[in-house]
Parts: sequence; structure tokens; C-alpha cells
Amino acid sequence: MKIGIVVYSQTGNTLSVASKLYEELKQEGNKVSLIRVEAKRSIKQNVFEIIKTPNVEEYDIIVFASFVEAFRLNPVMKKYLENIETLKNKNIFVFITQMLPYTWLGGNQTLKQTINICEQKEGNIIGSGIINWKNKLRDEKTHDLIDKIVSQLKGIKQHEKKH
Repeated sequence: MKIGIVVYSQTGNTLSVASKLYEELKQEGNKVSLIRVEAKRSIKQNVFEIIKTPNVEEYDIIVFASFVEAFRLNPVMKKYLENIETLKNKNIFVFITQMLPYTWLGGNQTLKQTINICEQKEGNIIGSGIINWKNKLRDEKTHDLIDKIVSQLKGIKQHEKKH
């Protein structure tokens, strides 16, 4: 079972969570890759060009990680996801980071938006989470999110061994 963590991060916050997840999954003996979506971007003019587009075909499980921008999914990750031809037969976990302390300040909407795009591409959503960067419990929440993903993936592995 191959796992791909596809992350778009500007400030490094989302990447830091994705990197911790990568290390944990690797320690568990998984075949895992951490791949970044990269873009040249002018935020003032809201113009961008995606310069690195990870191919997800080879992965059985994909973790998409991105951040909230202006109370919704940032345009780079949105365009990247929309350009994926299909996610059929892929188990997908989505997590979002956001600067604001409450999930209702864009986090919930961004998560729904990301999940909707993945479902339109026939992806099987197996879980999701939000990390609020300014929350005092951020480190604890990050640890909990990683534990949740790792345990869900263990469950999928055990299920596949039985079948």
C-alpha cells in the first residue's frame, strides 16, 4: 500500500504538520511520499502558475493538506485538485490548517470544499481534520490528528489483509 501526502503550504505551517505525519507513517513501516504542490504566485493580483503538479495515480491512499485563504480553499490547491482527472479507487484523508482560532472562520467551509472536489473525482473520503494555528492546543490537536490518520490507515491495512 503506497501513501502519498500532497501538500500545498506557503508559510510552512501546513508543511510542518504534513512532515510530522510523514515521519510517523514512515516509522510505522509504510511506503510513504511527501510531495508538494508548488506555484509562482502574485497574491496582490491573485495570479498564479502551478509549477509542480504531483501525480497521484501510483498511490492507494492520498492525504491532501492545504490551508484556508480568505475563508475558503486557497486557489492553488483548488485548481490542482480540479485538474486531477480521477481519484477513483483512492482512499483520501484531507486536513486543513488555518490561522484563525475557530473552525467556523473558514476552516469548515474549506474542508467541505476540498472534500466535495475529491468526491466529484470519485475519491473515497476516509477522514478529515482541521488544525487551528493560533489555538493554544495546536500541538495536542496536531498529535491527535496524526494519531487519527495513522490508526485509520492501520485499519485499512488490516482490512485489506483479510480480503
